Amino acid sequence: MPLDNIDINFNSPQLIVNSANAVFDLSLSDSTSVNSRSFNGNAHQQWIVLGDATGNIAVFSKYNKKYIAPQSQVMGSKLVVVDAPYWWKIDRDGNGYILTLTNSIFGLSMEGANLCLASEATRLFFIAITDANINTLKFGKLPKYDQKRTGGRNFNITVNNLAGTEEANDVLKELQNFLNTDGIKILSLDIGSSQKSGDTDDKPTKPTDPDGKPAKEGASIFGTSKPKRVVYSQTSLVPPNSKGKADIIGFGADGVAIWRQGSQTGELVTPNFGFNDDAGRWRSNKHVRLLADTTGNGRADVVGFSDSGVSVAVNKGGYVFEQPKFVLSEFGYDDGWRVEKHLRFVADLRNAGRGDIIGFSDEGVFVSLNNRDGTFSPSTLAIADFGYSVRLGDWKLNTSLRFLADVNGNGLLDIVGFNRGVAVSLSNGDGTFQPANSVLADFTNGEGWYNDKHPRFLADLTGDGLPDIIGMKDDGVYIAFNKGNGTFNAARKVIDNEFCYKKGWRIEKHPIFIADLTGDGSGDLIGFYDDGVYAAVNNGDKTFKPVKRVIDKFSGNENWKVEKHPRYAVDITGDGRADIVGIGDTDVYVSYNDGKGNFGPQTQLVQNFGDGRPGWAADKAVKYLANLYP
Repeated sequence: MPLDNIDINFNSPQLIVNSANAVFDLSLSDSTSVNSRSFNGNAHQQWIVLGDATGNIAVFSKYNKKYIAPQSQVMGSKLVVVDAPYWWKIDRDGNGYILTLTNSIFGLSMEGANLCLASEATRLFFIAITDANINTLKFGKLPKYDQKRTGGRNFNITVNNLAGTEEANDVLKELQNFLNTDGIKILSLDIGSSQKSGDTDDKPTKPTDPDGKPAKEGASIFGTSKPKRVVYSQTSLVPPNSKGKADIIGFGADGVAIWRQGSQTGELVTPNFGFNDDAGRWRSNKHVRLLADTTGNGRADVVGFSDSGVSVAVNKGGYVFEQPKFVLSEFGYDDGWRVEKHLRFVADLRNAGRGDIIGFSDEGVFVSLNNRDGTFSPSTLAIADFGYSVRLGDWKLNTSLRFLADVNGNGLLDIVGFNRGVAVSLSNGDGTFQPANSVLADFTNGEGWYNDKHPRFLADLTGDGLPDIIGMKDDGVYIAFNKGNGTFNAARKVIDNEFCYKKGWRIEKHPIFIADLTGDGSGDLIGFYDDGVYAAVNNGDKTFKPVKRVIDKFSGNENWKVEKHPRYAVDITGDGRADIVGIGDTDVYVSYNDGKGNFGPQTQLVQNFGDGRPGWAADKAVKYLANLYP
């Protein structure tokens, strides 16, 4: 039967339940066997349904992204999960469905978690994961069948006095459970006229500074009403503002400490998210720790991806953070996410001023939207691409690159990937993405670009607010300028025989950044080499001034090492011009920018935060320079 007649929420996690309230459960003992169990709501009981053009479905586990299949096509064969999609024929059965093998006499039995005769196949219900449904299942009852119906009552609903598109979307979300469970056939929704911002108690919060004063509009990448010109990448999980007094943040042995806006005095703001046992036993090789505004107040909160899921400590201003709150039982180590395989970000995907969770997994890109109340919705498959598995593109951290950036200037973060070519997947504005479009053959493996030799970035190099592609190949620096429509011009060389492999630059030794050194809004090049720091200032006309050494410090010859000593080009004075900051063996050092691309002497900024200080060794700590406050 055509899948347009199947009322299943494709691509979003759900439970597969029978009339006796049993659910399909992936065995955690071997992560291969599929059993029938009572409901507990863990990720191993959550499944995602895919459809094909022939009217069949495949069902994969949210826990390990593998597909339900029989061990063999014989009577009584047990169910297991396999790597490749296994397609089942789906048919209506009363108010549920049965699954059978195509061109076979066998069907799927929930009771035995095996194959049975098709005539005896279990009636299955695909139940959306909502608070109401979960509570019903916990009490041993079967929820009302939580899918859209082809019949039912007609309703005309008018909702007036909404504060705008975001609130309208929230009203629709709140109506969703009612619409699905009660079988609405036709919905007519009139959202009425816009309401003045002063008339609602739930209007977007204007950002405030650390002392509670109104912040300047557009002051923080973490929460503003303006489109954000920010790029997230594999090497920049928490990008700082191009203009603003960056703070120093350390996830150390005892918890999270911050040094506000150049202050020499640090404060432990939460005794959590740290290496030690009493700080949570966080490990960099298992867990991800980030900073993002999850509330819309313009301040960056602490977000951690642990074994069991996601926790958030909300930034209240000053040095005050709330106790961490567990917000989502997904995207964690126990859910199959691995630092060496998968990417996770917290980024504002809807231009709503609040960070959503986005993860690049084996089976594509999953998104959990911010509910505006400190919680996050169950994740959904945003696009079946950019995944680690071979069939989803074979995107590996050591051979490909993935970015989040607004490539067409509409204020929404798109996905840009470097694999067999440069692919762009434009945002739909609702946490999903359009099919990827191949926009450029250059900058990829097939054209001689490799992750272990050639740095590549997305950055605004013309001042138009759009990210261009810039890369350092064997023989120089190449740029593909943004066309403004989600595509790029052909790459062209802009700097010959500098910042490149033939000149001796090595990724494992010499960090390179694109940062605005002059305050004109265009990215300049700055790199840390053996004998000092080198820069090439952007002329603003798609060319660069000659490369010159700007300071003989922070260098390899002074024993600065990539794996131990983070170095940054970031604005810490608020003048919109990036300064040089380095975290050494003992202390943090800075060289201030004079606004013309020249730098002053290296001076000590913060004491006892280096790799050699107790609690701050590179194998036990994570360090960022980012803007916690507007």
